[in-house]
Amino acid sequence: MTGPAIRVFAIAVALCAAMPVTLGTAAGSRPMHDSSGNLEGQFNAGLVPTRLSKTKPSPVTVVFSARVGTTDGSPVPAVSRVSFETDKRLSLDLERSPRCSLAQLRGADDDASPEMCQRAIVGSGSATVQSQSQPSTRQPIERGPQILVFNGGTKNGVTTLLVHVSIPEPVTTSIVFPLKVRPIEDGRFGLSWVARIPEAAGASTSFTSLNLRLLKGLSATCPDGKLVGRGGAEFADGNDLTFRLSHDCMTVSPQARTVSSGIVIPQPHLFTTFSAAPSPMPTPSEGRIPVSLRLADSIWTDDGSHPPAAEEVRFSFDRQLRLDLSGVPRCRWAPAQSYPAFDWSGCEPATLAGGRIKWEVAFPEQEAFRTGGEATAYRGRRNELLIRTYVPAPVSGEVVIPVKLSPVSEGRYGFKATASVPKIADGSGSLVYLGLRFRKGLFSAACPDGRLQSGVTASFADGNVAGGSVINTC
Repeated sequence: MTGPAIRVFAIAVALCAAMPVTLGTAAGSRPMHDSSGNLEGQFNAGLVPTRLSKTKPSPVTVVFSARVGTTDGSPVPAVSRVSFETDKRLSLDLERSPRCSLAQLRGADDDASPEMCQRAIVGSGSATVQSQSQPSTRQPIERGPQILVFNGGTKNGVTTLLVHVSIPEPVTTSIVFPLKVRPIEDGRFGLSWVARIPEAAGASTSFTSLNLRLLKGLSATCPDGKLVGRGGAEFADGNDLTFRLSHDCMTVSPQARTVSSGIVIPQPHLFTTFSAAPSPMPTPSEGRIPVSLRLADSIWTDDGSHPPAAEEVRFSFDRQLRLDLSGVPRCRWAPAQSYPAFDWSGCEPATLAGGRIKWEVAFPEQEAFRTGGEATAYRGRRNELLIRTYVPAPVSGEVVIPVKLSPVSEGRYGFKATASVPKIADGSGSLVYLGLRFRKGLFSAACPDGRLQSGVTASFADGNVAGGSVINTC
């Protein structure tokens, strides 16, 4: 992600976190407009519940939307610092909540990060950016990043929120940066939210719209009928945006799903975390070398609800990452679906990879639980792999996942592996993690341009689709 994109997203995320005070209904608040030089912005927000007690703190969910642009159509300038102060009646408490580290989010701890960081999610959202390879370009490329906000922990009274922005192609990448929240005593204001945005080189990329919500850790009271806040952003070109807002939090009746003018509480977001790590990583100068490959994919929802069942998971691999199975015998008679009478011991020579698989099962009117176990991948019939696992009690049963291999010509990708996931527990089970390590020599890799890219797309029984990609530099 390039510099302006990182910086503008930080504004938007900080706004969302800091602006519960501006939340309201059609009668309680209106979209906020501000301009400076050629820079202009519009901000709006919503709060659930929309009516608060005078004395008893109530947990609240915050929803925020924003639009940022310039009056003459030029790129949005870089912002160096954003800061907000929010009403002392608004509290943030994440001390007893699961946390995630920068190392985990940046992939330094691949084995632990997907599930540990999943429990640390406190917010999520989506956005639109426009990318221009040159400032004179007048036809920007529209892209839709995904945003996740994690609890980074509290130390000495200061809470760190870690903001993860994932940008899809044409420049697939992700960025993580901190937002610091600390208590203050300044009259009506009780929390300070600050993000210092580092410089980053790259093409011109501008944030154009944002929808974001914070789900956990916030609570508020409303003793005098309103909440207030103030804030601002400083830009590298000398412009700045400032505002002061007030929200009526006592006179409005609760509404089920819609609050404020034009603000709709979104349904749970569905996410997938993906990694594909060759080892050793080739250097650009050494040509093609044999490698092992660790492949992992996690699926979750941002509010912790039971995810829908994945029906298909498609992995796409860089054209410089090649799979050669010519020296591996096939397990020709292995079934493409569960068949308990089949003796898999005869397929041991066809073994390609080992790992683990996890499911979340939610039977009607019962609490969801997780189960899983070891998984083994075999070479099956022509252009086919078979992933076999056993689901323990109370589900108790063998599961076979057929994987079709096929060439593609999609940008950097050269081949794909499409897994067809069978129903688990009569449709009550959902795939939440699949991790496999392919032994060295099956894959080979070259890295002539300094990077290898892989991607994943998961299709679900309810019609949703989630995807992501990863770039390994070499």
